[in-house]
Amino acid sequence: MEKAKQNVKNVGKLIFVLIIAMMFFGCFLFETFETFENPFELGRFEDQGLDEKTENQILSDCVKYLNKINNTKDFTLNHIAILEYYGIYQESIVVNLIILGFLLPPISERYCVSGILFHDSMTRPDLVWNAGSVYTLTEARKSGLLTQDDIQYIAEKMYIDISIPLCPGCLNCIDD
Repeated sequence: MEKAKQNVKNVGKLIFVLIIAMMFFGCFLFETFETFENPFELGRFEDQGLDEKTENQILSDCVKYLNKINNTKDFTLNHIAILEYYGIYQESIVVNLIILGFLLPPISERYCVSGILFHDSMTRPDLVWNAGSVYTLTEARKSGLLTQDDIQYIAEKMYIDISIPLCPGCLNCIDD
């Protein structure tokens, strides 16, 4: 009986420590989120053809997209930046975002588009912007915003070796 009482006390102490830790961690996350400053400046890609006004519009639309797919309102312009600019294809702009100021898990996803295997992550998604709407590469290819040639050129800009058939017969692959 005495051992059972001691176990209950130990469990109680553990729960107390966990509650304190969760409170501290929650405050830390909130503080990090609220005070984080984006170190990336607009206009870094002007010499590559992406003007500051369009970059800001892309980021604004990406904020809406990220909040929608994550069912939140936490993302702001202060928490995202364009890390890589891959160019304009069929009036669509392809970028790699970086999400800043959030403690997100380093989950990586592999997906296949036009026979090419791409890698994406929660903190660095590759996105396509077209006339105010944001798409994944897969969605942009399916909807016809990007051609197979566009996908190959984008892959080359991402340093993906397209000479090796990385995705033969992939059931999720979009081929012409």
